[in-house]
Amino acid sequence: RQIAIDGYRVLDATTPVTVTIRDANRNQVSRAQHASDAYGSLYGELTLDSDASRGTWGLEVATAEQTFYGSFKVEDYVKPDYEVTITTDRPWYVKGDTAHVTVAARYYFGQPAAGAEVVLRTYYGWGWRGSDQMPLKEYTAVLDAEGKAVTTIALPADAANQLIAFEAEVTDASRRPVVAESSAMVYPARFELTLENERYGLKVGETLAMTLRARDHDGAPVAGVKATVALKQWDGNGQVVRRTVTVTTGADGTAPVRIEDLKEGWYELQADAADGAGNPVQGYGWAW
Repeated sequence: RQIAIDGYRVLDATTPVTVTIRDANRNQVSRAQHASDAYGSLYGELTLDSDASRGTWGLEVATAEQTFYGSFKVEDYVKPDYEVTITTDRPWYVKGDTAHVTVAARYYFGQPAAGAEVVLRTYYGWGWRGSDQMPLKEYTAVLDAEGKAVTTIALPADAANQLIAFEAEVTDASRRPVVAESSAMVYPARFELTLENERYGLKVGETLAMTLRARDHDGAPVAGVKATVALKQWDGNGQVVRRTVTVTTGADGTAPVRIEDLKEGWYELQADAADGAGNPVQGYGWAW
């Protein structure tokens, strides 16, 4: 893109762009002219010979006004001698939990990679590393006789509805690292609530019938959840609570919610409960 008074603008499609590729010995391997597309992007391919020089190759992209430089590495492909896995004690967690994480490495001929060095990096958040995904902890160890290393990670209390990501780098005596990745979800509470309508639209005087459902994050029903359901409506002073009912879920994780003698209007229902650790859980429904 070109720098303009009001920011950046895409190169004209007729602007000639020369792309030069040099090998690790600075020899010119390829030189070609390209035209950018409507987004100012270029595309090209280069097939490497089997005897291509190993090391850092150079990339030069030049217009009439400026030349830009980049690089990439050319190396031999070496099949890893061992496999690395990451396992957690649970498929998901709740904010403030402690995760038990195991890194294991085993050679493809069956023996554990005992004595190999491991670095376990953990991140949480959405996005990508260095952006919204923030580093949480880095753990270093040596794999035991079974080719395993175990650590515990305290999850932040504000990490609810976030992804926790694990990256393990294991290096054995050959000094060729092998990397594995895994992840798990962190939720605000141990279950979730939903309010399910039998009908959204009602006639004045009809009974509002809904089902409160409590499920854990594996989808299993949660019995014995006591929830307060508030019927809310907007008036000239804001949202006000017109009525409240208290229900408790049965063995199937559900409880019927019935509200009678409704007047004309639009209503929001909010169900409030808490899990065993006191984490608040809410669910919402609507009717008119």
